[in-house]
Amino acid sequence: MLIIYQFALGVLKSLDTHPNMLEKVWSIVLAISLVSCYTKEFVYCYHRKSLQKLRDFINEKSMFSGDTYHDARIRSKLRSIINMLTGAVLTIAILEQIMLTLIYKKDNRLFEPPSIINAFGRMAPVARFMNYFLFGIIWFCKFSCCTFTVISLLIGVRSEYQIISHGYECLLKYVLALDSSSPMWDKVIHETRTICDQHVKLLGYIQLIQPVVGVLFLKLNYFSKLFIGMMMFVVMNEPFSFGTLVLVSCLLFFLMEGYWWCWFLDTFQDINEEICSIVYEILHLLHQKSTNQHQKFAQLRKELLIVSTCTPHGARFKWGGIFYIDRAQFVRFIRAGYSVLTFLLNFHSW
Repeated sequence: MLIIYQFALGVLKSLDTHPNMLEKVWSIVLAISLVSCYTKEFVYCYHRKSLQKLRDFINEKSMFSGDTYHDARIRSKLRSIINMLTGAVLTIAILEQIMLTLIYKKDNRLFEPPSIINAFGRMAPVARFMNYFLFGIIWFCKFSCCTFTVISLLIGVRSEYQIISHGYECLLKYVLALDSSSPMWDKVIHETRTICDQHVKLLGYIQLIQPVVGVLFLKLNYFSKLFIGMMMFVVMNEPFSFGTLVLVSCLLFFLMEGYWWCWFLDTFQDINEEICSIVYEILHLLHQKSTNQHQKFAQLRKELLIVSTCTPHGARFKWGGIFYIDRAQFVRFIRAGYSVLTFLLNFHSW
């Protein structure tokens, strides 16, 4: 309700007589942010059951590599990252609110309510208080809640994936240490099937979050392009003030968020390539060492081949169901934002 109230005041203010460029852009930013918030919330609610199932899977800690110490270290690191992430979100929200409160005292063009609010009479101070004093905490938490929830799940999934990758590394060590006549091959076959079953299970859970990531990144893709261009246009055409400082900080936040999404999701492909490389090396060793037991290892090689074929595509993320998300996507963000900036500059010069 506070978000809708603050958004309505921003729209009414843009309709006041002779609003400047900064105020017009600020009202557009509020409108886009409102749509973005509720789009993310709708996506999260629509996929709530799938995300809850994925969260339960991560909390079960059912993946194991055969190296207990390594698995415990990965999961301990996961808990530390999630705790740091939660603390960072709350800290940024509080610092942003403090900054906005100081800005309001220095330059209230962005947060001063429209003239129509004077009709509230004695309630006008309360209306002004509700507009700016809770602005930072309410908007930042609303804007980042669904995003950081999905990010936390992605970090958890990648931790489990790293455990699977280490399981293949341990398997490779077993295979390297054995010769063709070793009695331990039955154990290797059992370990191989166990890690393959875990891998296939994890890929199935990754598919639960792929649609959510695809829609959120699709929204981020187009929203960021428009947002980056608009913010750069305002900074270039408005004299420096605390209001423009707010917009610059928002711009930096979106650039960091966009880069993080592109970088983090691309790390899944790094794990894919690492697993495929290890699996191919295991297949090569099995071919060399199982010449006398060809029938015994035929099914095992077949399973490994299927896993190596599914891995490159099973743990990759697309936006819009078409384009893969990678680090190069961030460069396209910047180029598209620059295109929006040049359009606005040309339009303004007319």
